[in-house]
Amino acid sequence: VRCNIGTNLIVPVTNPFIPAALATLLAARTGDDARIVGSGATEPFLYGFRPVSIGPRLAQNTNTVVQYLGGMTIPISDTWELEGYISRGTTQIDLAQIGNIDTQKLSDVLASPTQNPAGSGGACATQNFFGDRPMNPACAAYILSNGAQRTVLEQSVGQAFVRGPIGKLPAGDVQSVFGVEYRGFEYSSRFLSNPGPFSGFNTADPEGGTNSFRDVFGELLIPILKDAPYAQTLELSLGARYSESEFYNKVKSIGRDARGSWAYKAELNWQPVDFARLRASYQRAVREPNFGELFAGGGSAPQVFDPCNTTSAAWQRSASVAPGSFRALCIAQGVSAVNGGGTPPGTQLSVNTLGNGDLDPEESDSFTFGAVVSSPWDNQWLERLRGSVDYYSIEITAPILGLDTNNALAACYNYFGGNPTYNPNYKYCAGLARAGGSLGSGTAYNNPAIATGEFPGVNGGVQKTTGVDIQLDWGFDWEWFGAPAWMGNLQANALVTRVLSFEQQDANDLQLVDYVGTISYFGAGLGTSFPEWKATINARWNLGDLSFGDLSAGLRSRYIGAMTNRQFAQFPGETFLGTTTNPNVSAIWYHDVDVTYGITDNVEFKLGVNNVMDKKPPIYAPNVQSGTDPSTYDTVGRRFFGQVKLRF
Repeated sequence: VRCNIGTNLIVPVTNPFIPAALATLLAARTGDDARIVGSGATEPFLYGFRPVSIGPRLAQNTNTVVQYLGGMTIPISDTWELEGYISRGTTQIDLAQIGNIDTQKLSDVLASPTQNPAGSGGACATQNFFGDRPMNPACAAYILSNGAQRTVLEQSVGQAFVRGPIGKLPAGDVQSVFGVEYRGFEYSSRFLSNPGPFSGFNTADPEGGTNSFRDVFGELLIPILKDAPYAQTLELSLGARYSESEFYNKVKSIGRDARGSWAYKAELNWQPVDFARLRASYQRAVREPNFGELFAGGGSAPQVFDPCNTTSAAWQRSASVAPGSFRALCIAQGVSAVNGGGTPPGTQLSVNTLGNGDLDPEESDSFTFGAVVSSPWDNQWLERLRGSVDYYSIEITAPILGLDTNNALAACYNYFGGNPTYNPNYKYCAGLARAGGSLGSGTAYNNPAIATGEFPGVNGGVQKTTGVDIQLDWGFDWEWFGAPAWMGNLQANALVTRVLSFEQQDANDLQLVDYVGTISYFGAGLGTSFPEWKATINARWNLGDLSFGDLSAGLRSRYIGAMTNRQFAQFPGETFLGTTTNPNVSAIWYHDVDVTYGITDNVEFKLGVNNVMDKKPPIYAPNVQSGTDPSTYDTVGRRFFGQVKLRF
């Protein structure tokens, strides 16, 4: 899909290719667009289009990765040992961008009455940019602006630790680990050429910086009970890590002094009987901001829903245009009282972001508890049955989140009760700019608190999720059915996840939205779809006692549950997103098979087919990319693979 050239293209009425019907409308104008020099019938007009005829936007990534790793283990005594390692890695990513459009050249071509701006050599003198028309190759070559970007990531890591018993209790030795660690990172990203103002791929100023961490850590495994009534074992594991970090922005020559954070955990394992074990844990984790959050700025154009469209439930519920009403807010923003917002389905609203060196680290608290049960029966059909059930609850306080424009729109239009008077000056309405009453087509959502309109990363809001993980394992020998021994055995397991909730609040004064059971869309980011149910079932038939090696065949089935569109969670009460394409997705299964042949313990061949049924990804709108979500579904289709493993 081509980029959308927004409404920043200015076309004079003297352009000879203006269609007759449009020229008639332009000649009837009597008003004045304050953004453009002139007024009335002779005033230029703003124009936007998708230049599909110029060709697609293409990106080619070339990744070069070099990694070194070395380590050793040194015995200190019969019970203590020292272990350490050092690693160094460099990743260089070269991005070639093909299909960008030089916005200035295109503006010159549209604005020049002779259609022959300086430097064009007359390439676009006969090119009509109005309507769906083929592009003159010479004109396309003139306005295209390709680019190249290079990103380099360097990482140095060193760790050393000692482990051994530090004491003895009636239930056994107290095992311990104590260590130190250093992690150093360096990042740089820049364009190798200066393409000038262009439309297409996002671009940004040069970025670069360093980040380093110096840690000390320790863990203890404390045996509390052993071979006691209802406690064959009871163990407590404790761990703590203190991490000191600092960063420096090499482009802006600013940094932050070193600061420290604590992370810690406690885990309890209790085995009351032979066939059952209970476990519970609490963990406090800390994440410092990454390079992108600290240094990077840029832009995005997420898909948005316009509540002021006449198809929205909010518009249809509100017939009043009195001050303080929903429709009055839309009208105050330039929306037609009769025809509504007129925003096309799947429209995009541009947002600009900034890095922020004043970010605090994120902190999360995780609680888990569960049970692992093995079959207590000696029956051959049940003795290999094992299972586990675990509940988890994870909450991140003051997460580093980018503003989701749809949440800002929902807040502005009072979907969650934050603007009950429908005040157009409300914080999340003030940043909204419309073009002719419509969203998209070059309009932007700006930060009213910053003159340039960008949104820096901030700590705020919350992220939290709860769910249940279930695992079952079972197997049998074919001999149980009277088959020969060479037929071996079948092993199977099932992993099932039920997500109970996934709640996110982008900022402290925005709504808390539960996204469980929703499929994402463009702008919300990859990996932001959360089906309630996911499952993976594996089965493997291992043939036994073969004179020519080991042979096995496997089947993997993956299940992804049905989901509704993410925007329905952000705009509760809406039933239609303004598109004829289904906004929701049904459940889907994928099946993969493979055959593995081990000639020796060190040589193994594998052949397989992924997505055997050639299942196509579900198409929905609004979507993440290409009509679907490539981070959730298989977009490639049926494919064959081969693999050789050599062990030394």
